[in-house]
Parts: sequence; structure tokens; C-alpha cells
Amino acid sequence: MKLGRRSAFTLIEVMIVVVIMAILAGTIIPRMSNTTDDAKEALLRHHLRTFRMQIEVYKVQHNGKLPTGFSQLNQLTKATNAAGVVGPTNQPTATHPLGPYLPRIPDQPFSGSNHVQLITGAATPSFTAAPGNGWIYQFGTGKLWVDHADYSDW
Repeated sequence: MKLGRRSAFTLIEVMIVVVIMAILAGTIIPRMSNTTDDAKEALLRHHLRTFRMQIEVYKVQHNGKLPTGFSQLNQLTKATNAAGVVGPTNQPTATHPLGPYLPRIPDQPFSGSNHVQLITGAATPSFTAAPGNGWIYQFGTGKLWVDHADYSDW
């Protein structure tokens, strides 16, 4: 009597497949985490460029005056008059025809915070360690930094 041979994987074959999968995972996962950081850096560059550009547009439309930085830079997210006084709504009106320049303060990609820390005069900003804590705005110069020690020179 001939016994039928069952078709199944041997233990060696299964172990080889598991080892191959582990090697692939070990090479792919680090690349994916680098891709995430690269995407966050690209978004950070975009937010900084947009934020800084809108501060300059505000300055031009307000005869050289910069946003004061009070109330989380709401002068950029609400309609204002030529003196920089914030109007009652986000939309321009007859008495507050300028802005808004940003729909909202953007989130800092690494921390997810849109908090704006205001510094005045020639104070040197102190940056928070990773992931940071939003943005740092210097009233008087109009400079804007990301509050993240690794990106403080951007």
C-alpha cells in the first residue's frame, strides 16, 4: 500500500521565509521613518516660507508696521484696518478691509502646536528641544523661527 504524500511546508522552508521577511522589514522600516522626517521638514519649510511672506505682506499693507504678536498673531488671521486694529470678524469689512493673511496659524509639523511665543527687542530666542513647541515671533524685527532646537537656524 502506497501512502499519499501530504503537501506541506517543512520547518526549514518556513524559517527561511521568516528570515527573509525580517531582513526586508529591517531595510524598509528605517527608510519609511526617514521619509516621515523628510516630509515634516518639507512641510516646515513651506510653513515658514508662507508665514514669513504673509508677515511681509502685512507690513506692506500697514505702512511698514509689523504685527504686534499679541493674541497669537491674530492680526494675521483676522481682518484689520490700516492701523492694525483687529475687526470683529475674520472677513474684511468696510472698516477693516485688510487681511486675513492666513486662515489660521499653521501647526509646527514636529510638535503639532501652533502656539506663538512672543519676544521683544533684541532678545535672543531660546529654543525648545525636539519636538519643539510651535513658533517664536520677534516683534520689532518681524523675525519668525520654529521653536525646535534642531531647526533654529532655518
